[in-house]
Amino acid sequence: MSLAQRLSIKEREWIAEALEACGGNKIQAAKMLGISRFILLRRLQRHEIY
Repeated sequence: MSLAQRLSIKEREWIAEALEACGGNKIQAAKMLGISRFILLRRLQRHEIY
């Protein structure tokens, strides 16, 4: 498994954990992750998290 694949998997885990911790609130999850809501939405699309 390449480094890029490992990072992608880890990023998906972090996003899922943040969303769970924030009760699905994307604005709070983005703040927890230290990224903008727009970036979070793009990453959700990339990882097919809906």
